[in-house]
Amino acid sequence: MKKSFLITSIILFFATSITYAKTIRILMETVPDTRYLQELLPEFEKQTGIKVEIEAIGYSDMHTKLVPQLISSQGSYDLIVVDFYWVGEFTKAKWLMPLDDFVKRDNIDVNRYVPALMNLVGQVDGTIYMLPFYNYSMALVYRKDMINDPKEKLAFKSETGLDLKVPTSWPEYWKQVEFFTRDNDNDGQTDFFGTVIQGQRGDCVAMHWSNFLYGQGGRYNASNGEPLLNSAAAISAMAYYKEAIAKYSPEGSAAYCFDEAFNIVAQGNAYSLTTFNIMYAGFDDPKSSSVVGKIGIAPNPGGGLNGAWGWAIPNSSPQKE
Repeated sequence: MKKSFLITSIILFFATSITYAKTIRILMETVPDTRYLQELLPEFEKQTGIKVEIEAIGYSDMHTKLVPQLISSQGSYDLIVVDFYWVGEFTKAKWLMPLDDFVKRDNIDVNRYVPALMNLVGQVDGTIYMLPFYNYSMALVYRKDMINDPKEKLAFKSETGLDLKVPTSWPEYWKQVEFFTRDNDNDGQTDFFGTVIQGQRGDCVAMHWSNFLYGQGGRYNASNGEPLLNSAAAISAMAYYKEAIAKYSPEGSAAYCFDEAFNIVAQGNAYSLTTFNIMYAGFDDPKSSSVVGKIGIAPNPGGGLNGAWGWAIPNSSPQKE
């Protein structure tokens, strides 16, 4: 089902290019969804005659690499994927090509997409700039082998008075973060961490800290648009974040982005991580993980960040058609 939908979506987006281009260049993120898309390319090329070259790089480098291409009179990419964080910036700067004429000309049914997704990574102020690629959620990944270990359960109960189980509230989760932060080799240095902070300046810290904010029941803005970053919930979220950096996360994690944090857990050096649901498959891949079969996933206590990516044609595209 997913394969069929993706193939159809790609063909819909490239429908205007079939007559004109034989090779399309795309910049994407190194995530499982990109790898899955790469596996579909032979079938796509067979159906359309279009060759697709995907350049996949880490998330933290994408925006930096994209902007010079977008402001150029002619960039290197015919197609890009746009994170919802960048939509306002890219459309306001007029870096993305409006797609309404193409959508109308080729009878593309945008009603196939969930309206909320079209509003997030589809249309801006009534103009279609993107077609949705996929949506994502940030969730809690944790060591299920540890949380189900009878010895750990007994020790946690003795220390906290609580049952060791998948946490459903922030205070419950934080008790686990404290409990699992350890000096396993008794050299006086913490070598196993309760959580992993992703504090790199920019999108990484904004996305990651949002989960701390939502976990306290906070929001960025009130319904009338009034900023809420001085609220009790926001102040509490920042206190938890600072405490995690100081006590429960690896040294240097204030500069980590998503890939570095993933690697800490995948190497077996941390109990938990708030990350994207799309990263979960990587923990069960022996090529990238030493904790295969040991990782569980659950909703982030108190609520987590949701987002999405959309396909867009940059105005700097060498082959807009």
